[in-house]
Amino acid sequence: MRDKRADANDDADVYPIARANECCHNSNMNNQVSNVEPQATPDPRFTNQTPNLIVAQGTIITKNPHTRIRDTELGHGYWEVIIRVPIARQELLPRPFGRFRTVGDAVGGTVAWPSTYVARRDV
Repeated sequence: MRDKRADANDDADVYPIARANECCHNSNMNNQVSNVEPQATPDPRFTNQTPNLIVAQGTIITKNPHTRIRDTELGHGYWEVIIRVPIARQELLPRPFGRFRTVGDAVGGTVAWPSTYVARRDV
């Protein structure tokens, strides 16, 4: 059985970290998000409070916490991913910026995503 942990350049599934109407966008968001525990799922990926709800598929670019997206460092617990296939287009991004507010907005672009909500996709 393959290890479900994702590596850089792996294709991956992404889960939301909060339902759209529960997402908080303030200066303390990073601390709040990093303290969110993933739901117990047999195959954790990019998920939120709904077990096994995949919101997008994409590719992990880097796990380096010092990588910057725009002017913001990823920080501990975040990976840079490219959203390639949106599944829940209206799901809010964990760290919206510029014109990227939802998964649908970010298709083809790189975003920061909590590492606890990313898993390698079996292909």
